[in-house]
Amino acid sequence: MLIIAGSNPVSDPQAAAQRGASIYANHCVACHGIRGDGQGIAADAMPDGARVANLGELAARKSVKTFAANIRYGKNYMPAFGDQFTDQQIWDVAYYAYSFAPGNQ
Repeated sequence: MLIIAGSNPVSDPQAAAQRGASIYANHCVACHGIRGDGQGIAADAMPDGARVANLGELAARKSVKTFAANIRYGKNYMPAFGDQFTDQQIWDVAYYAYSFAPGNQ
């Protein structure tokens, strides 16, 4: 069995999301926007008319593990961050991004 993003080391998702907020602010907000709506300042620079993911919409249908895998390995035009973040940081920012799901805000 392939483990996409490793074991989830998070025992307190709320604390993880709080830690992930600063990582998100420094590495994700330019594309995904402050509200996770895909309307960051760099979103208009996407090639070929590509659209930056709206994290709230994505979280409504995907798991936090999917978020962690996308952060680690990248997806479409989103770069991989697996060589820049520790496993804990990946899960922390995944929980923060996942917090944009409807009902989590």
